[in-house]
Amino acid sequence: MEHSTLVPFERRFHSQNGEDGVIAEILVRIGGPRARWFVEFGAGRGQEGNCVLLADELDWSGLFMEAGEADSAALESKYRASDRVITTRAAVTADNVEELLLGAGVPADLDLLSIDIDGNDYWVWHAIESFRPRVVVIEYNGNLPLDARLVMPRDDAHQWDGTDYFGASLGAYRSLGAEKGYELVHTDSTGVNAFFVVRDALGDLPTGDAVPLHPANYGGAGVGLPRDPRDRPFLDLDTGRPTPRAAGA
Repeated sequence: MEHSTLVPFERRFHSQNGEDGVIAEILVRIGGPRARWFVEFGAGRGQEGNCVLLADELDWSGLFMEAGEADSAALESKYRASDRVITTRAAVTADNVEELLLGAGVPADLDLLSIDIDGNDYWVWHAIESFRPRVVVIEYNGNLPLDARLVMPRDDAHQWDGTDYFGASLGAYRSLGAEKGYELVHTDSTGVNAFFVVRDALGDLPTGDAVPLHPANYGGAGVGLPRDPRDRPFLDLDTGRPTPRAAGA
C-alpha cells in the first residue's frame, strides 16, 4: 500500500462526494489526529460537509462557519447543545480569517482545515499564518487547466453565480501549498477538492506524479460548470496580470 493512490478510499457518509473516506485514510497514514480539532468554512446547514462526520460521529471539537442567514441559523440550532462544536455566522475574508479563528479558540495545531466558500478560497488560505493545520482540504476550480496558476482576483463582495468563475486552479493551490510547506496528496475523482498534508507528516502518502489529477467531473458525469458568460479574467500568477480566458479554457 506504500504511496498508493487514495482514490479507492473515497467514501461518502456526510460529505458531498468521497471526502469522508479520503480524510479518514489520510489521518490513518499520518498517525492519527493530535488535537482532534477541525475548522470548516462554508458549512451550510451542517448536514453535508467535510467535517460533519468528525463532529457528529467521532466526537471531534471544531468550528463551523457559514455566512448565509438561514443556513447559519440551522447550523447553530443543530449544534446549540454541543460543548465541543462552535458555530459562527460570518463571511470569511483574508482580512478577518485569523481574528475569527483566534476568537473561537481554535488551536494553532488543529488537525483539519476545510475551505469551501465559492470564491476567495485562495486568498483566505494565503492569509492564514498563525495556524498550521496538518491537513487542508480546499475546493479547486477543475474547470480551469489543471497545471495553470490562475486565481479569481480577490473580491470580498463576490457571490458565486453558478458559473465557472470562482476560486483558483489546482496549479495555483499547489504553488501556494508548497510555499506554506504542504504537499498535494489527492484530488477527488469528481474534480472538486484538493487534499494537502503538511510536509513533515506525509508518511507514505502519495505525492508528485503519484497523485491522480482530476478535472471537473461533477456528479461523475464528466461535465463541468457553465462558462461564465461575462468571461471575467482570472489573475495569472505567472505574469501578475489578469488574463482573458482562452476558448475552451
